[in-house]
Amino acid sequence: MSDGLGAYKMAGICAKAIKTIVGLNNFDYIHIPDCKAIPLGSLIEYKLLTLYGANKRCGYSGYSRKEEETHGGEEMLMGDIRDKDRVLIIGETEIRAVKELLEETQKKDIGISIIGIFVLVHREELSRENQKTFKKNDIRVFHLVTIRQAISYLYERKINGHIYVGDEEADSFWRYFEQYGRV
Repeated sequence: MSDGLGAYKMAGICAKAIKTIVGLNNFDYIHIPDCKAIPLGSLIEYKLLTLYGANKRCGYSGYSRKEEETHGGEEMLMGDIRDKDRVLIIGETEIRAVKELLEETQKKDIGISIIGIFVLVHREELSRENQKTFKKNDIRVFHLVTIRQAISYLYERKINGHIYVGDEEADSFWRYFEQYGRV
């Protein structure tokens, strides 16, 4: 995804996956917790409308965690989130995204349910504590591929004449995953 056409195509792939995996009638609102994901999230929202007629509201958090650490200030919840919304979070598997959204909506006296988090690549790094929190709140992680699938697919495969995952990269990944992978 190095240009507008790539982002447009990726948004179409994500919209189709959301339709298939999540279901268009299972959520009302798309939340984007990380400012880096706003362009893709907005394109996904557009593709859901133009491809499937699903007009979903979309919003985002007013700043990222790094901006909070350097600039201070209050979280700003941008978008038309409403009481009783079923929310799909796009682009973040960290429990922080779930907690911050719940805290912000509670401050505004808005009751929501987070149905899940949609990511392109599930890194499979949720801690046991976070897995319990997700399970307790019935929050699923929806994904296009898992990191294990991506590494297995890319291993020794030439793409544009280049091998991105050879023995050294694969060994390094599997060692890392043995230590930190949790799902």
